[in-house]
Amino acid sequence: MSKAKTPKPASALPPAPDHLGAGAKEVWARTVALLARMTKFTTGENVLTTADLDKLELYCVAFSRWQEAERHVTADGQVIKLPSGYHGPNPFVAIANTAARQARQLGEDFGLSPGSRARMGICFNEGSVE
Repeated sequence: MSKAKTPKPASALPPAPDHLGAGAKEVWARTVALLARMTKFTTGENVLTTADLDKLELYCVAFSRWQEAERHVTADGQVIKLPSGYHGPNPFVAIANTAARQARQLGEDFGLSPGSRARMGICFNEGSVE
């Protein structure tokens, strides 16, 4: 009977994919460094594996999209003057809400919330700060 192969932990901090925008690359660098310090209580294995990099990419794009949309909402407000002359909702509010929901859902798979860390049995390596 053969053992099922499990994804290998990322041996070094993987660089951000070239096609990501500057904001997503910043989120990538910060998140990869954080995930590198997280391990599972039960096995001591790293949280981040090579099999997770595509999903991490989606998280970084969603998080940076939320940041960008929030900048627009902060600058212009939740209600804006429409081309028709009437006032209406700023479309960046909907973009921010959607991106925030996506980032939250994706982030939970990596233990990026207190509740998901508890459910997954994740802790930070010694010497790190949560």
